[in-house]
Amino acid sequence: MQKSLIYVACGVSRMTGLIFLREVVRLLSRRLIALLAENKMTKENLAEKCGLPIETIRNIYYGKTTDPKVSTLFKIANALNVSIECLISCEIENPLRDNKKILDGIMT
Repeated sequence: MQKSLIYVACGVSRMTGLIFLREVVRLLSRRLIALLAENKMTKENLAEKCGLPIETIRNIYYGKTTDPKVSTLFKIANALNVSIECLISCEIENPLRDNKKILDGIMT
């Protein structure tokens, strides 16, 4: 069984991990939109280049995916010529510190 992004991205408690995952999914969606624009690609072009179903790409693009597979993220990153780390965390300097900010924002 393949590990999900939540266990790869952070080694924290399940509750904290689920909140962090929402932020990663939101960031992933924003990064995918930006990278497609930079590469002048459509969602359909990316799906074809990755060998993934268009629905998978759409779900990530619109932030509907809840727990993307690591293998899916690797295929997308490779197709866009970026690292998987950049795909999911380029805008986050310190994911665990930012995770605390997310928790604080949700709890208040």
